[in-house]
Amino acid sequence: MDWFTLGRPNYLVMDQSTGVVFSRATAIEVRRRSDVLLPLMDPDWKILTSLRTKSGSGRKNEATTRPLTHENLIQVCADPQLGFVISPEKAGFDPLRHDHAGAWKDWNLYDCRKVRSALSAT
Repeated sequence: MDWFTLGRPNYLVMDQSTGVVFSRATAIEVRRRSDVLLPLMDPDWKILTSLRTKSGSGRKNEATTRPLTHENLIQVCADPQLGFVISPEKAGFDPLRHDHAGAWKDWNLYDCRKVRSALSAT
């Protein structure tokens, strides 16, 4: 079972928009999604800007991704348009675990509906 595919595009991936000319509405939506994912990762445009500005400074770039925690899973799942989060970290909420051999072995699939439902029940 390949549940990592989920039959639809990722929430926010640069490869899905390479070479595309955005409308204002699309640019606003990409920015909104970037803001939703801030607890987990810096947006691609922010990473690239950081790399350009620091390339000659000799300083090490700060982390662009952060590990999934119980708290930041709650934060990102607060967006009703986000359906799933996939991570190797354990953050509670009874995720589906990928048990098959391969690159995704032992990764977790978090259903944001389940996260939102658990929070509304408390």
